[in-house]
Amino acid sequence: IVRTEDGYEAVYEAPEWHDFFRLTSSSFSITPYETTAYCFSSIRAPAGLETAVYHRWEIYDESKRDWQTQSRISFAVAGGRIAGYRGYTQKENLLTGKWRCSVETARGALIGRTTFMVFEGAKAPLSVVVF
Repeated sequence: IVRTEDGYEAVYEAPEWHDFFRLTSSSFSITPYETTAYCFSSIRAPAGLETAVYHRWEIYDESKRDWQTQSRISFAVAGGRIAGYRGYTQKENLLTGKWRCSVETARGALIGRTTFMVFEGAKAPLSVVVF
């Protein structure tokens, strides 16, 4: 993800044709030299609101049958922008397995979430979007 004059430009793995409701793929391939993923959020907030929003990065632990938090990263949101507020976080050194990135309030209330599977292998064809 790169911030541009027009907004953001993102390179991503496109979803399978049958995942028409997803904007990105539900799988993410990593290589020994590329293990970073990004979580992008677009949030509408009323004018005058200034608060922090959090991305909670979690991996599913098969042995415990539970989600394990790997990091919780905050970024500021200032309300009143017609197009909403956009922000992103990144998680480096991803391990293979089932991951999710939850968008939360400071108190931990869930705003949104995406879940994806990380595996080692060749990169899928990439797409570019500007938003």
